Amino acid sequence: MIKRLTALASSALACALGAVFFIAPPASASAEAIQLDEVLTNGDNGALDEFVAFKNTSGSTVNIEGYQIEVIDESDSVSTTYTVPDTTPNTTLAAGVRWIVATPGASGYNNGGTPSDTHTLNIPQRGGVILRDASGVVQDKVAFRGLLLPTGAPSAREGTNAQTGSLVLNPLDLSNQKVADNDHNEPDWDLAAATF
Repeated sequence: MIKRLTALASSALACALGAVFFIAPPASASAEAIQLDEVLTNGDNGALDEFVAFKNTSGSTVNIEGYQIEVIDESDSVSTTYTVPDTTPNTTLAAGVRWIVATPGASGYNNGGTPSDTHTLNIPQRGGVILRDASGVVQDKVAFRGLLLPTGAPSAREGTNAQTGSLVLNPLDLSNQKVADNDHNEPDWDLAAATF
């Protein structure tokens, strides 16, 4: 009887310890460590001013090889895809650092910076942007709306679409900048002077 109780107690302890091992998450960056940070759909030079920036919001360096920016058009189709290139050594993004993809040949950016990479984006006024990791998992997304029409790019939408600055406000060179991450585009994104 004592042998059976001891065996039963050992089995229960092993099961309890096993459950702890299955429940404990691996030590790694959170699933949304890389997030969209700023989008300029059109500036002083029209489509030549477009850029998308994403940022490492975690506390550690993240390998971003294979991450993708998908531009979603007004009919909710992927119109452009940019993929972070594979390099040796790996393309990584340190904590707090941004990766900026700008239209090739662009010359009208506010701060004269150099982008991390270039790609023709063609982001429509009522389109959107989806950021995916190398496995294709959505990390973040934003959809824009015109001044009067709150439609466009439903697959890129989180809550209500963010206001775009690309049509009437074009001369002000306003970009959409992320100010919060509550999975609701309109309050999470503000129009402000482009930082790049």
